[in-house]
Amino acid sequence: MKKFCFSLMGLPTLFFFAIQIVSAAESPRQPTVVLISGEYEYKSAETLPVFKQYLETNYGFNCIYLERAKGEDIPGLDAFAKADLVILFVRRMTLPAEQLARIKNYVESGKPLIGLRTASHAFENWKEFDHEVLGGNYHNHHSDKLVATVRIVPEATEHPILKGVAELFPKPRNIPS
Repeated sequence: MKKFCFSLMGLPTLFFFAIQIVSAAESPRQPTVVLISGEYEYKSAETLPVFKQYLETNYGFNCIYLERAKGEDIPGLDAFAKADLVILFVRRMTLPAEQLARIKNYVESGKPLIGLRTASHAFENWKEFDHEVLGGNYHNHHSDKLVATVRIVPEATEHPILKGVAELFPKPRNIPS
């Protein structure tokens, strides 16, 4: 499987990569970006339509917004036929076989896909998506009892910004990730 996909967290970074990828398409028509909201926890149904409007207004892209219906369905995936880029913000869906096949066909086409936040665990019936497509290694959420240990790489120990910082220390619990 070809890996032409990005898993990104920040919208400014996402925007930069989306512009770079879509601008590279050699086509006389404006590029088409398909944005898919398929989770209920992180408010993608509020943020992706705003991003869609931004891309249309500021860059003239043709954008198609698709949203998870109640349950396990994303209506309108036939839009992949026109897509130059897909932005996916989905979490733990078990898609019908026909819809999952559309996503797999799009990925196999080699066209770009950007996975946001929960895309690492987007599909319950394609758990390999994270590894095969995004190049990730998601294994589930961990408890909040884990403690991260921070190490400074040896070649950076003399950098001025690290003056007074211990070479090895646990991350304090009260500092957000």
